[in-house]
Amino acid sequence: MYSWETLYIYCQQGSRWFEPLTRYQPTSEHLAVFRGLAPSDWSIRRRGLWFIANPPNASMPTQGWKIHISARTADSTDILRRVAPRMIEAGVPFKFLLDPRSVALTSGKLWPRASSGKFITIYPPDDDAFAAMATELSELLADYSGPYILSDRRVADSTVVFYRYGGFTGIRRVRADGAADLMIAAPDGSLVPDLRQPYWSPPAWLSVDPFGRSVTEEEAEDDGDGTLNGRYVVTDALQFSNRGGVYRASDIHTGTEAILKEVRPNVGLGDVRYTQDYVEVLTKEHRLLSSLADSVHYVNPLSLFEEWEHTFLAEERVNGPQLSHVSIENNPVYTMEINPKAMSEYHGRMRDYFIQLAQAIADAHDRGIVLGDLSWTNVLVDETADRVTVIDLEAARDPLVDPPMRMHTKGISSPHYIRTGEAEPRDDLYSLGAMLFGSIVLANTFLGYRPDALPRFLESFRTDLGLPTELVELIRELTDDPDGVTLTAAEAKSRLTELPITDPTAWPDPIPLAQPASEVIVGDRLDAVRADAIEVRDGIARYLRGTATPERDDRLFPGDVATFETNPHHVAYGAAGVLHAMTRLPGEVPPRLPTWLLHSAITNATHPAGLYVGQAGIAWVLDELGHTEYAAALARQAAGHPNRDHSPGILRGGAGVGMACLRLWKSTGDEAHLRDAVDVGRSLADSAVIDDDGAHWMDTDPLGERHVPLGYGNGPAGVALFLLYLHLATGDTETLRLGRAALDFELAHAVRHSDSMTTFRGDLDAERSPKLRAYFDEGTAGVLTTLVRYIVVTGDPELDKWIDRLLPDVSRKYAVMPQLFHGLAGLGNALLDVAELLDRPDTLSEAWRTAEGVLLYRIDTPEGVAFPGEQSLRESADLASGASGVGLFLDRLIRLDAGERPGNPNFVLDELITEDRSA
Repeated sequence: MYSWETLYIYCQQGSRWFEPLTRYQPTSEHLAVFRGLAPSDWSIRRRGLWFIANPPNASMPTQGWKIHISARTADSTDILRRVAPRMIEAGVPFKFLLDPRSVALTSGKLWPRASSGKFITIYPPDDDAFAAMATELSELLADYSGPYILSDRRVADSTVVFYRYGGFTGIRRVRADGAADLMIAAPDGSLVPDLRQPYWSPPAWLSVDPFGRSVTEEEAEDDGDGTLNGRYVVTDALQFSNRGGVYRASDIHTGTEAILKEVRPNVGLGDVRYTQDYVEVLTKEHRLLSSLADSVHYVNPLSLFEEWEHTFLAEERVNGPQLSHVSIENNPVYTMEINPKAMSEYHGRMRDYFIQLAQAIADAHDRGIVLGDLSWTNVLVDETADRVTVIDLEAARDPLVDPPMRMHTKGISSPHYIRTGEAEPRDDLYSLGAMLFGSIVLANTFLGYRPDALPRFLESFRTDLGLPTELVELIRELTDDPDGVTLTAAEAKSRLTELPITDPTAWPDPIPLAQPASEVIVGDRLDAVRADAIEVRDGIARYLRGTATPERDDRLFPGDVATFETNPHHVAYGAAGVLHAMTRLPGEVPPRLPTWLLHSAITNATHPAGLYVGQAGIAWVLDELGHTEYAAALARQAAGHPNRDHSPGILRGGAGVGMACLRLWKSTGDEAHLRDAVDVGRSLADSAVIDDDGAHWMDTDPLGERHVPLGYGNGPAGVALFLLYLHLATGDTETLRLGRAALDFELAHAVRHSDSMTTFRGDLDAERSPKLRAYFDEGTAGVLTTLVRYIVVTGDPELDKWIDRLLPDVSRKYAVMPQLFHGLAGLGNALLDVAELLDRPDTLSEAWRTAEGVLLYRIDTPEGVAFPGEQSLRESADLASGASGVGLFLDRLIRLDAGERPGNPNFVLDELITEDRSA
């Protein structure tokens, strides 16, 4: 998953789909300045958020010292008007942000820190020209200030002129995951990553910069004694954003711990309509917290101070997790301990927290303060004292004093506040209701995108969980259109106090969701979900055809941000995965759509080898589409790719390439593909780490850190399945033995979460993967995918014992997302594997209940039926996160229920198992 900062970037260009910055439509201010100054023989072109200006016959080094100019939004046009003539006169290439809004956006809180603050970039021809130009610009812009560029070093005596060493023209090297690293050449000619870190990080071979200053010399940013404000010693960095950090610190005067919130000057809200920077915001927050100091439900502010150029708010440290973490860790819907006692204990506990939160809202309103962006992340719970504390009042305001701030959290903030940008007391009550809803199932982000889905979620909760009518009606009332919300915070508190949820006898016994699906998904209810599933599946097929854009070069279908961050052709998030789904779903595949894929150049320089993110998967789908000759050539290309073995797994590594080789071997009969698969197997055998638990493989993350992934996508479970198929193709018993050892390693690291549930992590290192996962790419569903097939092939009764241990974790109706990779569709597809391959009709019933949960996320559109993609922020058609994966699950469910044996559509080779069993 990409960071929230990256997702935010792709949400700026449209309300329905993730779109790249190339779709942004700028205003004219900056371009008008350039056109008014530049001779006609200067060229200008656009790339993303940048205009790139070049003199005639421009040439520049591939790398060197570059100059960056930062600017406050209000000054950007004036600074460009000063800088551009110097560049034009010197004949030096440069680039600048499109318009003032893009300046505000890239210097805002949510922009990635490593690239923030850069308004103009200049490419001097050599070190001497660099030093002269940087000095001149420092003098020219002495009257201006701008945000500090974290990746750079400042020119002396300037607050807007910065520099760093890096690539000018950009040398790209594709990684195994499909993303590309920008590279620069070391003195020996080798390529090394051109790291863009949120701190000064010059290449290792440099010793001094063109000013003669040592590259290891640090900026003088403090008083040298290691303390802040003469009393705080930082002991841990808790988080960073572009505005600054949050730190745990020790107060040497009192011996107590404090939390320090840091903000940097000239970093704003990311919106050109709002001019305040975060220094003003933090100062306001200190004032509002001080006025709430007599309330036990707000963090106590200690002091506001400046250190170097930054401003800090010191607060008392609140011990405890976020309220959302308390909910996730204890919610019976997630722990699968669904009984009246567990429901009454959990909801009674959460009710007490919400009563306190309602009191906190009342305390603020009594003082004329509106909280604005109240959400899960700024409510902490001291579990020892059972006390709720509200932190982070960035968006709070006294409407009589403070300007509005357009800061909100989708799914928690009210539509009224999001629409107007001006929070009112009623909007805080909406947030209370939205969080109350999220304490049942944390589907807030989807409801932020599609508020109209709230009634069907609430009705589903009432049916499955036996929720008291009073609780459902309170949520409805609080999250009604804000114009209709009439409750005060005090009245909401009273209603919460009266909720009849703490007595176990007030809950149905058994809770309907705890009953076997075969007992409750029957009769009219089964008929209804069948009809809905058929309608939605057919609607998805229409949606895929209706949203295709073969006239675009950057994508064929709307998909995840990975469509733009990697390549638009691959299986997981690109065109190949959607075309694969279209071959199974109702309706024809319009010929112009495969033509778009055939027209695209698929090379080792641009595309990795892997099954789900690269050439191997594209080859698989081209073969399905009847383009076998090209598919065979592409599969051979993937098998020889330089990064084939950079990762072991199915998703992006050697095992996935091997799967595609076996597919093309079966399709063509060409033994060369089988030899390629054997070569992959040999490589995996050579790199396997064998220990008492079995076999595993090391992988390397994008930062170069070695680790041991678990699960189907990148871990031993996926490798084990490839090795099983390779054994069936070759008859080699050592291959089967290694595959079984890989599966054993996976099972050895199962986590018994409770008496009723066994689950998995995504990595051997619990600190890298603290969350337990039920999903396909990481977690129980992916392990089941492999386990079921080993049981079919080997008949091992020891493996068979694992099935009922793992089924509870995937027999779910509710999850945060409906998708195939880490959502409900992937859980349902694993249930169908058990039903189809192990002849378990009970899991078919469970899959129908999972389908009910999937269908809650349907989005009716003019093109057909859509589903939300990553984090439910936008619609997506792709296989991994969007409508294609959901459609394939529903189609398989419908066909299996009708008596067919449709098989798993998620790139497996079960025909090899069928042949082995019939031999």
